Formats: sequence, structure tokens, C-alpha cells
Amino acid sequence: MAQIQRVLIVEDDDDQRDALAALVASCGFRVVACRSVDEASAFLASEHPSVMITDVQLSERSGLNLVSLVARKYPDVVRILLTGYDDIELRKEAARSGTRFLLKPLKFAELEAILDAAKRPTNFASQ
Repeated sequence: MAQIQRVLIVEDDDDQRDALAALVASCGFRVVACRSVDEASAFLASEHPSVMITDVQLSERSGLNLVSLVARKYPDVVRILLTGYDDIELRKEAARSGTRFLLKPLKFAELEAILDAAKRPTNFASQ
């Protein structure tokens, strides 16, 4: 039996974090939800998720800091950056690090497609 993959969610808004966690869990993933970059970094010190979803604007630091850290230390982790602002420079920065970029409000079909691809790592690069 295949092991259920783990998704790390980093979102400082409680309601959005809870809603996103429920959505991801409904796709068959185990979810670890964190409020901050520091909390996520502590988790990453001992665990290795398959996917990380982070908001760009977090209370103490940008989610971009976390994306950069994860891209360097755990390049096989699928990274998804969420934002409410469609900024071309942010898109470029995400693309340079191999990070997916999704706009809020989140479209379930977009997230589901990325998560489905993450379940098949050999096919993810071609998506």
C-alpha cells in the first residue's frame, strides 16, 4: 500500500489556513499546517513533506524566504506560492526557483492538478 504523502501549508490567516488544509486533505494528503516561516522551518528540521504551499505575505517574513530555503535544501519538494497579487516580478522569481504560482482566491482545479501531479513525481516535470 502506498504511503500517504504529506503537505506542509504555511498561512498566517487562521481561516484561510484551515480551509486550505481541509481542501488538501480532501485530495488524499496528510496535512501539517503552520502559521509562520519559523514554525515551518522547525517542522522542516525534522520532517520532509512532498509538497509545500505557502502564502507570500506572512506576518513576520515573506513566504519567498521559505521557498528559497526549501528549494536549496529539499529540491524534490513541490513548492506552491499563493498570493492575492498578480505581480509579474513575483511570478518570475517563483519560476526561477521552480515554484508554482497560484493566485487567490484559489481555484480548486488548479491546486488539484498540481497535487495530482505531485503524487506521480516522474510525471511532474512534464506537467
